[in-house]
Amino acid sequence: MQRLSMRLAVVLVIALVAAPVLFASPIYTGTTTSNGAIFSVSVTPVSGNTYTITYTANFNGYTGGYGPDIRALNFGFNSANPTGTSSVTLTSPSVPGVTWTVLNDSSLNASGCNSSSSSNFVCAQTTNYQSLPTTGIYVFTFVVTYTNSLSGADFAVSYDASGNPISGPHIGMEFVNGNGNPGGILSQIAGSTTTPEPASLFLLGSGMLGLGSFVRRRLL
Repeated sequence: MQRLSMRLAVVLVIALVAAPVLFASPIYTGTTTSNGAIFSVSVTPVSGNTYTITYTANFNGYTGGYGPDIRALNFGFNSANPTGTSSVTLTSPSVPGVTWTVLNDSSLNASGCNSSSSSNFVCAQTTNYQSLPTTGIYVFTFVVTYTNSLSGADFAVSYDASGNPISGPHIGMEFVNGNGNPGGILSQIAGSTTTPEPASLFLLGSGMLGLGSFVRRRLL
């Protein structure tokens, strides 16, 4: 009986240690491409109605067509309404001297984040008209709190008869040319979407059920 108790304690400790890792899986990933560049957003729960949003812009295959520099970016999830104070960090690469401001309910236009508009977007822009070159891979990490928890309806995509996305989660970016003037706007639906069932939840649940069966057999 003592040996059984020790085994049970070990399994429970492992489950408690592993749980944060297992549950820290994205509940949504959306991707769109334009002129050889790949843009994606993924959503990972933090707690309550707060989420980490990872925005990745991959310019390794970029063929041009927009301005050569980035000044602002935004995203939005259908009817999801951001509230409170959001934050953004350029996680990778480190670019000294370039700072970012993040605004809720702000769309994107040729002047950057348009905070006068009412929308479900979260927008970030460089301060003092700084910019980043359209080369390499940029990873932005947002922490956003929404009025309600996000669900599948917030990530749903509608398609036309040809299979092109016409509504759904939005990914945007504003570009500028060499002298800081507007160089183009990317505004697209994240058409390639996944809303994975958290497999880790299933695995953990299965393990606990198996443990319960094992204990029951030992006690009978």
